[in-house]
Amino acid sequence: MHAGIDQRTIDYRRDVIFDEVRLFLVAMSRARHRILVTAIQSEDETPSGLFRMVAGEKSAGEDFTRAVPAHNALGGVFVPESIDASIGDMVGRLRHLLMSSTTSPAERSRAAVALRNLADRGVAGAHPDSWIGYLQTTPVELFSGTHVPVSPSNLETFDASALDWFVSSVAGGASGLS
Repeated sequence: MHAGIDQRTIDYRRDVIFDEVRLFLVAMSRARHRILVTAIQSEDETPSGLFRMVAGEKSAGEDFTRAVPAHNALGGVFVPESIDASIGDMVGRLRHLLMSSTTSPAERSRAAVALRNLADRGVAGAHPDSWIGYLQTTPVELFSGTHVPVSPSNLETFDASALDWFVSSVAGGASGLS
Protein backbone atom coordinates (compact mmCIF):
# COMPACT_ATOMS: atom_id res chain seq x y z
CA MET A 1 0.00 0.00 0.00
CA HIS A 2 1.04 3.55 -0.77
CA ALA A 3 -0.42 6.31 1.38
CA GLY A 4 -3.61 4.38 2.08
CA ILE A 5 -4.28 3.37 -1.56
CA ASP A 6 -4.53 -0.35 -2.26
CA GLN A 7 -2.44 -2.00 -4.98
CA ARG A 8 -5.46 -2.71 -7.25
CA THR A 9 -6.21 1.03 -7.51
CA ILE A 10 -2.58 1.78 -8.36
CA ASP A 11 -2.51 -0.97 -10.99
CA TYR A 12 -5.82 0.24 -12.51
CA ARG A 13 -4.60 3.85 -12.71
CA ARG A 14 -1.31 2.68 -14.28
CA ASP A 15 -3.28 0.77 -16.95
CA VAL A 16 -5.46 3.84 -17.67
CA ILE A 17 -2.42 6.08 -18.06
CA PHE A 18 -0.72 3.49 -20.28
CA ASP A 19 -3.82 3.38 -22.55
CA GLU A 20 -4.01 7.19 -22.69
CA VAL A 21 -0.37 7.46 -23.73
CA ARG A 22 -0.70 4.64 -26.28
CA LEU A 23 -3.82 6.16 -27.91
CA PHE A 24 -2.25 9.63 -27.89
CA LEU A 25 0.89 8.35 -29.65
CA VAL A 26 -1.16 6.39 -32.20
CA ALA A 27 -3.17 9.53 -33.03
CA MET A 28 -0.02 11.64 -33.30
CA SER A 29 1.72 9.11 -35.54
CA ARG A 30 -1.22 8.82 -37.95
CA ALA A 31 -1.96 12.51 -38.40
CA ARG A 32 -1.16 13.85 -41.85
CA HIS A 33 -1.49 17.59 -41.34
CA ARG A 34 -2.63 18.57 -37.87
CA ILE A 35 -4.04 17.21 -34.65
CA LEU A 36 -7.03 18.54 -32.75
CA VAL A 37 -6.66 17.83 -29.04
CA THR A 38 -9.80 18.34 -26.96
CA ALA A 39 -10.72 17.90 -23.33
CA ILE A 40 -13.66 18.28 -20.99
CA GLN A 41 -13.37 20.17 -17.75
CA SER A 42 -16.22 20.11 -15.29
CA GLU A 43 -16.86 19.47 -11.62
CA ASP A 44 -16.50 15.73 -12.24
CA GLU A 45 -13.86 15.62 -14.98
CA THR A 46 -10.47 17.18 -15.55
CA PRO A 47 -8.30 17.14 -18.66
CA SER A 48 -5.66 14.44 -19.00
CA GLY A 49 -2.07 15.28 -18.22
CA LEU A 50 -1.40 14.69 -21.93
CA PHE A 51 -3.85 17.46 -22.81
CA ARG A 52 -2.15 19.81 -20.36
CA MET A 53 1.20 18.88 -21.92
CA VAL A 54 -0.03 20.08 -25.34
CA ALA A 55 -2.24 22.97 -24.21
CA GLY A 56 0.18 24.16 -21.54
CA GLU A 57 -0.87 25.58 -18.22
CA LYS A 58 -1.37 29.24 -17.52
CA SER A 59 0.54 30.79 -14.68
CA ALA A 60 0.05 34.00 -12.74
CA GLY A 61 0.23 37.07 -14.93
CA GLU A 62 -1.05 35.36 -18.09
CA ASP A 63 -4.31 36.20 -19.84
CA PHE A 64 -6.83 33.62 -18.57
CA THR A 65 -9.24 34.18 -21.48
CA ARG A 66 -10.14 30.81 -23.05
CA ALA A 67 -9.24 31.96 -26.56
CA VAL A 68 -5.68 32.93 -25.56
CA PRO A 69 -3.21 30.00 -25.37
CA ALA A 70 -0.86 29.55 -22.43
CA HIS A 71 2.69 30.81 -22.97
CA ASN A 72 3.95 27.21 -22.85
CA ALA A 73 1.27 25.80 -25.21
CA LEU A 74 2.44 23.68 -28.14
CA GLY A 75 -0.45 24.77 -30.38
CA GLY A 76 -3.19 27.28 -30.95
CA VAL A 77 -6.57 27.52 -29.29
CA PHE A 78 -9.89 27.05 -31.04
CA VAL A 79 -12.97 28.10 -29.09
CA PRO A 80 -16.16 27.08 -30.92
CA GLU A 81 -19.18 29.37 -30.94
CA SER A 82 -21.25 26.47 -29.67
CA ILE A 83 -20.59 22.96 -28.45
CA ASP A 84 -22.64 20.08 -29.80
CA ALA A 85 -23.32 16.91 -27.84
CA SER A 86 -22.74 14.71 -30.88
CA ILE A 87 -21.82 14.86 -34.55
CA GLY A 88 -25.52 14.41 -35.38
CA ASP A 89 -26.35 17.48 -33.29
CA MET A 90 -23.67 19.45 -35.11
CA VAL A 91 -25.00 18.39 -38.53
CA GLY A 92 -28.52 19.37 -37.46
CA ARG A 93 -27.37 22.78 -36.21
CA LEU A 94 -25.42 23.42 -39.43
CA ARG A 95 -28.38 22.38 -41.57
CA HIS A 96 -30.61 24.73 -39.58
CA LEU A 97 -28.17 27.61 -40.07
CA LEU A 98 -27.97 26.90 -43.78
CA MET A 99 -31.74 26.79 -44.29
CA SER A 100 -32.93 29.47 -41.83
CA SER A 101 -34.17 32.75 -43.24
CA THR A 102 -32.71 34.56 -40.21
CA THR A 103 -29.15 33.36 -40.79
CA SER A 104 -26.69 35.97 -42.07
CA PRO A 105 -24.97 35.30 -45.41
CA ALA A 106 -21.62 34.86 -43.63
CA GLU A 107 -23.08 32.29 -41.20
CA ARG A 108 -24.83 30.50 -44.07
CA SER A 109 -21.56 30.33 -46.01
CA ARG A 110 -19.65 28.93 -43.00
CA ALA A 111 -22.39 26.34 -42.42
CA ALA A 112 -22.30 25.28 -46.09
CA VAL A 113 -18.51 24.87 -46.03
CA ALA A 114 -18.67 22.87 -42.80
CA LEU A 115 -21.43 20.62 -44.17
CA ARG A 116 -19.44 20.09 -47.37
CA ASN A 117 -16.38 19.07 -45.36
CA LEU A 118 -18.47 16.67 -43.26
CA ALA A 119 -20.19 15.23 -46.35
CA ASP A 120 -16.79 14.68 -48.02
CA ARG A 121 -15.83 12.65 -44.96
CA GLY A 122 -18.99 10.54 -45.18
CA VAL A 123 -20.78 11.95 -42.14
CA ALA A 124 -24.42 10.82 -42.19
CA GLY A 125 -26.93 13.59 -42.90
CA ALA A 126 -24.40 16.17 -44.03
CA HIS A 127 -25.07 15.88 -47.77
CA PRO A 128 -28.32 17.49 -49.02
CA ASP A 129 -29.21 14.35 -51.00
CA SER A 130 -29.86 12.64 -47.66
CA TRP A 131 -32.16 15.37 -46.31
CA ILE A 132 -35.66 13.94 -46.21
CA GLY A 133 -38.16 16.60 -47.20
CA TYR A 134 -35.48 19.05 -48.30
CA LEU A 135 -37.38 19.99 -51.45
CA GLN A 136 -40.80 19.65 -49.83
CA THR A 137 -42.15 22.41 -47.66
CA THR A 138 -45.42 23.21 -45.97
CA PRO A 139 -47.46 26.03 -47.51
CA VAL A 140 -47.26 27.98 -44.23
CA GLU A 141 -45.07 27.71 -41.17
CA LEU A 142 -46.69 25.27 -38.75
CA PHE A 143 -45.89 27.06 -35.51
CA SER A 144 -45.33 30.60 -36.77
CA GLY A 145 -45.31 33.11 -33.95
CA THR A 146 -45.99 30.56 -31.21
CA HIS A 147 -43.87 28.69 -28.74
CA VAL A 148 -43.67 24.94 -29.20
CA PRO A 149 -44.15 23.36 -25.77
CA VAL A 150 -41.56 20.72 -24.94
CA SER A 151 -41.60 19.03 -21.57
CA PRO A 152 -38.60 17.17 -20.17
CA SER A 153 -40.46 13.89 -20.56
CA ASN A 154 -40.91 14.59 -24.28
CA LEU A 155 -37.21 15.27 -24.87
CA GLU A 156 -36.46 11.55 -24.81
CA THR A 157 -39.18 10.96 -27.42
CA PHE A 158 -37.78 13.79 -29.55
CA ASP A 159 -34.23 12.45 -29.27
CA ALA A 160 -35.37 8.92 -30.24
CA SER A 161 -37.58 10.09 -33.13
CA ALA A 162 -38.30 13.71 -33.99
CA LEU A 163 -41.10 12.51 -36.28
CA ASP A 164 -42.86 10.62 -33.47
CA TRP A 165 -42.57 13.68 -31.24
CA PHE A 166 -43.99 15.94 -33.96
CA VAL A 167 -46.92 13.63 -34.72
CA SER A 168 -47.81 13.27 -31.04
CA SER A 169 -47.55 17.06 -30.60
CA VAL A 170 -49.82 17.81 -33.56
CA ALA A 171 -52.27 14.95 -32.94
CA GLY A 172 -52.34 15.61 -29.21
CA GLY A 173 -51.09 12.14 -28.33
CA ALA A 174 -54.54 10.60 -28.72
CA SER A 175 -54.60 7.02 -29.86
CA GLY A 176 -56.85 5.77 -32.59
CA LEU A 177 -57.06 5.52 -36.35
CA SER A 178 -57.01 9.30 -36.90
